[in-house]
Amino acid sequence: MPDALRAARCQRLAAPLTTFVLNLDHDRDRLARAKRLLEDLPGLVMRRIPGVMAADLPQAARAMLRGTPEAPGNAATLGVFLGHMAIWEAVAQTGDWALVVEDDFLMTDSAWLWGLDLPLDAELVFANTAGDPFRGEAPLAAPSVLPLTALWARFRSPDLERAQPGAFGYLLHAEGARKLLAAVMRDGCRAHVDWRMLFYGLPVGALGDLTGHWLESRHRNQGVLTQAVVRGYCISPGQVSHGGFASTRLRQERG
Repeated sequence: MPDALRAARCQRLAAPLTTFVLNLDHDRDRLARAKRLLEDLPGLVMRRIPGVMAADLPQAARAMLRGTPEAPGNAATLGVFLGHMAIWEAVAQTGDWALVVEDDFLMTDSAWLWGLDLPLDAELVFANTAGDPFRGEAPLAAPSVLPLTALWARFRSPDLERAQPGAFGYLLHAEGARKLLAAVMRDGCRAHVDWRMLFYGLPVGALGDLTGHWLESRHRNQGVLTQAVVRGYCISPGQVSHGGFASTRLRQERG
């Protein structure tokens, strides 16, 4: 794409880019590892956001946050959701783009960030390997930004029942963060935050008929949702992967 045309249709990220890292107070080893990793990635400035241990909240408070005592998801699920909400509040104050990761993320390079052609209306971009619509099939040679409907089309496949969009690596603009927060204030924070972001990022009419599909339960678990909250996109190939290291949250909040 010619530079003039690209400038008219796209936006570029610029260094320094604030990188918000979600980290529980007890997970000091995970924080130290994230710091070392980010020190080797030029252009990224780390900012830690303390995670939330929802198991410490009264059960009545958990039910209130979810919207109903019968809402799906355990304390760990709720804690992750609340932690990302804390990050959204911080991103909203920056007035700009930010990279959001969880403290067990893996990333070997930051150069891909500066070459992305982000659509002018973009507000949320899944940048992780789980949110790559071509994962395991025919990855593109260089990271490309695709409509979030491309990821949804992948999930429509009947053999991907265990797939998740992932919240361990995404780009978020301040305006998108404000919209996400406002929507959650209306809809509550039940079930998984990555699915919530995906549903909020899809355009009206994109869901299609989910009757009998494994995605039906994923959508039902979220409750009644506001539609088309943010302009969502995804990246292929995904650039942020998941380390899956031992977690305080998983040890203390299961069940």
